[in-house]
Parts: sequence; structure tokens; C-alpha cells
Amino acid sequence: MKKKLLLFPLLISPFISGCDSKPIQGDFLVGNYSASSIEITTSELSAKLLVEHDTFFLSTHKGESCICWTDFQNVVTTYNEQTKEDGNEYVPFFSYDTTSYETGLKIPGIDEVMSGYVDFYVIIEGEIVEKYSKSAKKDYQFFDDVTTFKSTIEKYMKAKPIPNYAYVSYDYARAHLINKDNNEFILFTIRSGCGDCTHLLPNVLTPWLVKNGSKIPVYLCDIERYKDTKEYDDIRHNLKITEASDSLGYDVGRVPTYQYWKNGQLMDAGVYGNDFFIKDEETNKIKISKSYFDGTRDLKYTDINLIEQFNALDTIDASIKPDGTYYLNIKKEADFHDPLLIAFLSYYCK
Repeated sequence: MKKKLLLFPLLISPFISGCDSKPIQGDFLVGNYSASSIEITTSELSAKLLVEHDTFFLSTHKGESCICWTDFQNVVTTYNEQTKEDGNEYVPFFSYDTTSYETGLKIPGIDEVMSGYVDFYVIIEGEIVEKYSKSAKKDYQFFDDVTTFKSTIEKYMKAKPIPNYAYVSYDYARAHLINKDNNEFILFTIRSGCGDCTHLLPNVLTPWLVKNGSKIPVYLCDIERYKDTKEYDDIRHNLKITEASDSLGYDVGRVPTYQYWKNGQLMDAGVYGNDFFIKDEETNKIKISKSYFDGTRDLKYTDINLIEQFNALDTIDASIKPDGTYYLNIKKEADFHDPLLIAFLSYYCK
């Protein structure tokens, strides 16, 4: 039996032992822009685990003052800098401060760290498959020695990050990517708690990049942490995903939005899903009311008009939300939007 653990709310400890010592392996395909661990919020961690079902490494700590936390981050950074191959991105390490538990909801399977210690989780497709703790004598060297750390975590990596594919923070994107000269890249603005985003990444974007690669960087900017904050409107505006900020934006700034940037200029874009539907009171039929692909934008990679495509259908099999609005199931939506995203990637990444 392999070591594997589902995240159930009543679970006390995320570690179980198995009969087979062979570790579960995962594809750590999306890298990080930084060699060090990237701190994430409670909402981001919850979404990565329970909604996005992501594959990544997570270290947890209690505040920033502990020397053992600082020393361990040096181990992580040293490992990434020593092992990063040309063209590949850094291995995705994230960190989480469990002092957030004092004001927030606890995440199933993630324990509050004892003061003065660090915990480390191996998470594959949203499941905790192993936990290491500096409070345990058997794990002590893992947190202090780069060689031990390397040999341990690489047991879990079936595939390392692919070239030119990485998470970036909003702050990094604004400071080093958007509106900056002498660069060329693709930027996906996503939220790890967004259903369309969590479908797009593992089912369309990542498989395409695994198969085809990309000649230019493809970045994922997760703005989940800002969703319910007063900064959210400004962030969407700064990323130019709103209609008010740029002619290639859409509505109030829908995600996932994908953009092609060159020499500081937003050159082309698209939005996955996010079509709007209404019921025609005269015919009692569902019809499309709004789409990014409505023929009004000068898109280089496609001339497809989804308004025309939907209007040509005899029926639209849409579902109704509690608020009375209509939407397409993500799998039905994918039939229309997958070809558009693939056309975009083929046009700019090959």
C-alpha cells in the first residue's frame, strides 16, 4: 500500500505509514520565479489544496522570528540555486504562517506549528502524502543539511518544472514584467479558487506546454489573496484585465485572462470562459448576452466570434444559478474555449 492521505475535515494528523516504502511521486511541472519559498495566505493554501488540487512542497512556521525557520529557508534556497538547470524554473516551494489560525479557519491536514519549529509537507494533486517535522529527531537533518534535503524531496519528483513555466506574485509581475521594456512573455491572471482556472491549468495549459514547450516565458499570476480586499479593483486595473484599463480587457476583469506582452506593451489577449447568458422572454430560449470573443477586439491569433457561434445553435444547454443568471458547465464551456486558448498558445509560444 502506498502512502496516501485524503484531506478530511476530522483528520488530526496528515501522516500515515504504509506497507510499501516506495514514496508517491508527482509531476512538479509549474515552477516558481524565486529560489526561496513563496509565502501564501490561508485562502490561497486552501484553494491550492481543495480546489486546484495542486502539486507542490509546503513548509509551515509560526511567525518570522524563529532562527530554525530562517535557517531552513536558506536550505531551500541553496538547494534551488544549486540544482536549477538551464531553462528550467525553480522547484515550487511555498510557505505558510500558521499564526493565521488565530483569526482564520484551519485547513484540514495542516497542523499548527509548535513555537520554534518548522513542518514540511509533500502535496501531490491536492493530497498530503508525507509530513516532516523538525520537532521529530528522525527528521532533524532534513531541515539542516542541503544534501539530505535534496535526496529526500527528489524521491517525490517524477518530473521537475518544465522550462519557461512558473508562478509569479502580483508584486513581481508589476515590478518586473508588465509595462517593462525589452521583454516578451505570456501572463495568465488566475485565482486558485476559480473553477475556470482550476480546469484550464491541468486540462489544457499544462498538458499543451508539456507536449510543445514554449519559446517565451509563460507566467501564472495568482490573485486569490486579493479577492475580498479593497485593493482588488486596482490590481485588476494594473494588470490590464478590465475594459476600463485596456481595450483588450474584459468586463470588470475576469479570470482566467491570458495576455501576450512585448516590450512593455499589451499586444494580444483572451479570456477563458466567462460568457454570459440570458433567457429570451419571447422565445423562452437561452441566448448568449456577452462574450470576450464578440468580434469587437483586434485579436491576432483568432477571428472566431462566439456570439455568432452560440446564436447559430438551436439550443444552449445552460444551467441557472441561485441568483437567476445562466452559465455553461465548465466541460461544455471548454468545447468553445479550448480551441481558442490552443490557438493563442500556438501563435505565440511555438
